[in-house]
Amino acid sequence: MWTVVVKSRHVVSSRAIDHRFEEVFLLEKTTGEALAPPILVVDDEVDLLELFAKRLVKAGFAVSTASTGQAASTLLDTKEFLVVICDINMPGGVSGFDVLAHARSLQGSRPKFIFVTGHGEGTPEMEKALGMGVDGVYSKPISSKTLVQHLRQLCGLPELVVSPPAI
Repeated sequence: MWTVVVKSRHVVSSRAIDHRFEEVFLLEKTTGEALAPPILVVDDEVDLLELFAKRLVKAGFAVSTASTGQAASTLLDTKEFLVVICDINMPGGVSGFDVLAHARSLQGSRPKFIFVTGHGEGTPEMEKALGMGVDGVYSKPISSKTLVQHLRQLCGLPELVVSPPAI
């Protein structure tokens, strides 16, 4: 469904050094439009949710957010996502485990799934998450760099490489 296209461009820094780097675009086969990889971020901590969204948009992803498991399930019914990043414990009766079960029940392509949790290693929730065959489990706080690299890998995108300036 997705095709990866790599383009190069040159950027002149404030020191007037020419840096070459790659921009990656996803092309939807049916329309040929350039699209950012669609990611769904689910967390009941609104400040953290906004921080996730800002950093992932800055990294080139199209981000949708949900602050409850129910809202996430509704979005999964109406939009296609390449990856879901989801908190495990949320109020309202729909946990991250429930969102995962819903995502896996969908027809067609199923998104990759990453759990985030405030619980550390060795806790029952962390152990359960690790045993569910998800694509990643992270304890909060999460390094933006680590998360972006993992997302790029899950989306089938090459690592962004900054070449040294030409001599």
